[in-house]
Amino acid sequence: WKDKPYRETLVLGDGRRVTLRPLDNSDGAALYRFFFSCLSFRARLLRFHGAINHLPPSALHEMTTQVPGRHVALAALPATPDGLPRLLAEARYVVQDDGEAEFAVAVADPWQGQGLGRALVQRLIAHARAHGIPVLHGVAFPGNERLFRLMESQGAELRDQGAEVSVRL
Repeated sequence: WKDKPYRETLVLGDGRRVTLRPLDNSDGAALYRFFFSCLSFRARLLRFHGAINHLPPSALHEMTTQVPGRHVALAALPATPDGLPRLLAEARYVVQDDGEAEFAVAVADPWQGQGLGRALVQRLIAHARAHGIPVLHGVAFPGNERLFRLMESQGAELRDQGAEVSVRL
């Protein structure tokens, strides 16, 4: 995505079309709305590993700032008549000091089960491979069966560690 602006139109399982593109600093308000208006309490709990009801502007700025070689963040948006960004999903990875990257993905509740999370994870995997990142890893709460099925379909290793499950792609 570094050589040209990345935009992709994706047709979901139910026929709806969405646009995939990198998040940028102008998406802070849309990202905030996504986390607190589009995700249920349970979905936020699964995404952030704890109950949150607010994110400070500094966190939103960090989450929407792409850092080449270190932080990649993708958004899925529908075509809207007013042209304002409305996020349906977000996925990201952040490269750590050991060269591996931690990833996260969240899909708005009404858009789950249509292949959007799978598409975003596949793009993250492809991007990581193209940039020499050997492993994407993350942790999830037990009971996040939809995520576990998605990860297994992508060849991930899942390891139950009691209070959480580690995921390695």
